[in-house]
Amino acid sequence: MKFKKERKAVFISHLDLMRTFQRAIRRAKLPIVYSGGFNPRPEMSFGQALGLGIESIGEYLDIIIYNDMDLFAIKDNLNNNLPDGIEVIDIALLKEKAKSAMSIVSHCKYLLNFRLNFKDIGGIEIIKNGFGGFINQTNIYIDKEQVKKKKVVSVDIKPMIKQIELSLIDKDLQIECIVSCGSAANLKPELIIKAFEDYLGINISDYKIKKIELFTEEDNDLIPLIAVDTI
Repeated sequence: MKFKKERKAVFISHLDLMRTFQRAIRRAKLPIVYSGGFNPRPEMSFGQALGLGIESIGEYLDIIIYNDMDLFAIKDNLNNNLPDGIEVIDIALLKEKAKSAMSIVSHCKYLLNFRLNFKDIGGIEIIKNGFGGFINQTNIYIDKEQVKKKKVVSVDIKPMIKQIELSLIDKDLQIECIVSCGSAANLKPELIIKAFEDYLGINISDYKIKKIELFTEEDNDLIPLIAVDTI
């Protein structure tokens, strides 16, 4: 199922989001399958963990149930038991041996909106031209902290950017991008903003990130997860 996480719900951590859905599933009386062993857990998994404070209309959750149910009944029952800001917006039945969303996700689409003081930095055209020079670099290096190894390494994020463009929306600048995410490679959108700051020598303190969709890649085509392995 595909769901959105908006408004105050963006401040629910990923761990609490899991608990929220577990409670909603119980209250909706969905016949979810539990794992075996001494500590049985509901058979559910998320497509990707969402960073705290980030809005999204493209989150994914897989669950396994042991009875046939009408998909719209599942969707409605869950939405009636989910808190404000979290809503299931699409749902699909997967093939019997379909892979989980977590295992197949390869790319993510984001919108990055930010506002700058154009008087201080010379105007909109400088930003637009600067963005062209920024993205046309052969390499885009950024310092990335490796928490487990307790060190900072320089990483080239250019190969992780599949599509990117800059546009002006009212008084805000908006970057629309599709970047790598998943087990093979994962680019956080904050790093794109940081790299753009470093390139132009400016400070972008006021910005908003919104996740739009998760994809898997098949034959160089990007397919939304909701359309993969469905019946």
